[in-house]
Amino acid sequence: MDERKIITADFIYGNPNLERMGKVYACPGTCHGIVTEEEFIAGAKTCNTESCDFHGKPLEPRDQCDDCAEKTASDGKPHVCEDCE
Repeated sequence: MDERKIITADFIYGNPNLERMGKVYACPGTCHGIVTEEEFIAGAKTCNTESCDFHGKPLEPRDQCDDCAEKTASDGKPHVCEDCE
């Protein structure tokens, strides 16, 4: 089993004592949209991109891999890739 370190959004935004990351939610459709856990809790639970083949369907939870977590930390936008669980 791959033992990549998963970190939390709290770590990215200022709490280095946490080791696991909160979920991000990704669209598996053509738009590949991503929302943060906070956005999901606030109501962004389905794909809202009208041109996406997954429009109106539920987003899927993902844990970011180290690379995506670093990209999120550097540009402030959530990232996911094929390695994210």
